[in-house]
Amino acid sequence: MSNIFMSCLNFDEIGCVTPSRSTAPLVLTQVCRYWCQICLATPRLWSGIELKDKELGKLLSSDSESFLSRLDVWIARSGSCPISVKFSYTDLQDGNGPMPFPPEHGENSDYLKGMHLIIGRLLHCQNRWKALDMNVPHLSMVEPLLHAISVHPGAPLLQHLRIRIDGLFDEVHTYDLALSPQLQSVYILCQPILPQSHARFEHLTELELEYCSSIKGCLQWIDLTPNLETFKVHFLRMQSLESESHMRRLENLRTLEISSFLDNAVLGQFLKLLEIPVLTKLHVRFDSDQIETQNQNHIRDFLQRSPVLEALTLLWSPMSEEDVLECLQLSPGLTYLNLAPMTDKILHALTLSDDNGSSLVESRARIPLCPALKVIKISDIDDCSPTTLVNMVSSRCDDKAANPSRSLETVMIPDDPRLSLTKQPDIAQLTNNIIQHIGEVGWQHHDYDKWTWNQLATWK
Repeated sequence: MSNIFMSCLNFDEIGCVTPSRSTAPLVLTQVCRYWCQICLATPRLWSGIELKDKELGKLLSSDSESFLSRLDVWIARSGSCPISVKFSYTDLQDGNGPMPFPPEHGENSDYLKGMHLIIGRLLHCQNRWKALDMNVPHLSMVEPLLHAISVHPGAPLLQHLRIRIDGLFDEVHTYDLALSPQLQSVYILCQPILPQSHARFEHLTELELEYCSSIKGCLQWIDLTPNLETFKVHFLRMQSLESESHMRRLENLRTLEISSFLDNAVLGQFLKLLEIPVLTKLHVRFDSDQIETQNQNHIRDFLQRSPVLEALTLLWSPMSEEDVLECLQLSPGLTYLNLAPMTDKILHALTLSDDNGSSLVESRARIPLCPALKVIKISDIDDCSPTTLVNMVSSRCDDKAANPSRSLETVMIPDDPRLSLTKQPDIAQLTNNIIQHIGEVGWQHHDYDKWTWNQLATWK
């Protein structure tokens, strides 16, 4: 019965559930005395909890006791099991008005009192932490938890750490997170946090740095995480580029996502320091407000050092069209491509030529650009014509049996309702062609700079 009850839980990615009397595990305890006894004797049912603002219509600042009582229940009933805790408390007051930024947390004594009590409860089970996911207005509110992780004995079972604070930050903090030797994923979505010691994170495979103001600080993390498989970094307000020349070779990294704010040059400077022989996914997003053409040979050289790349996203690149095409030529194994802006010249280069009437030798001599391409996503089509787009797609999805390079399976283009793009005759015909040949169309709906995805099996 315990295993059956476990299957009733709606765990999130780190093993947490939101307490509710209408869902497991609480609802199971209300069925009968026997079921209740089983639930209370199964600590795993209580091994993860998520607490958040406006839960059951309440705020931490106005009703901290309700949040504390649920946390107490989970901590007590989980026994000696490792426990995962996620909490998101960013609303400091009732009402629908925007929260002031920077948050005036010092003026809200009820909020601070509630947060202090929650942290006190968590510190009592520090030796059982498996995952901590925290979203608060200011880093100082969870500093006691970070300090506990950084002081012996640390958090010996901690595998997942995520800190989220919205805003722009300059200050840098250091913590000895290596005292949690089991860490597998770290997401620092706040002001920069750097490792305090030189101990390596042998088990860390996923790392995200949201506000990175220093290449040196970023490399400090890389030097201590030899087994990284996924790395995401957003460079913010770089004051100067450090004179760093030592190449880093990441033997296990397969996914790299980098982006910048206000300084596009930093991305090329960072990539020139990396050698990633098994990289399969690269995502590079430049600051769209600085799209003047720049020499980005560092990106081209990096792709030469990444021979097995399968997915490439290149957004708002300051590179010339010729440089972009050269990058595509260096990645013949691409199955996924996302470019912005997309131009007619690039679409022409991606369009497969008609081999009718050509000899077998002549056909083989023509090596198409991105011959294995299965998915193409065009985030911005302002610089290309619908007709050119139609020709490119049609050339890659007609008669696949005769040409293996005609492997396209999915096309994703933006659909802005204000432009009625899908009502244009060429695009409507393109949609029908895609449905006929590959059976799938993806549309992006743009709404106030927030992108929402809809995958449609058919569209008319």
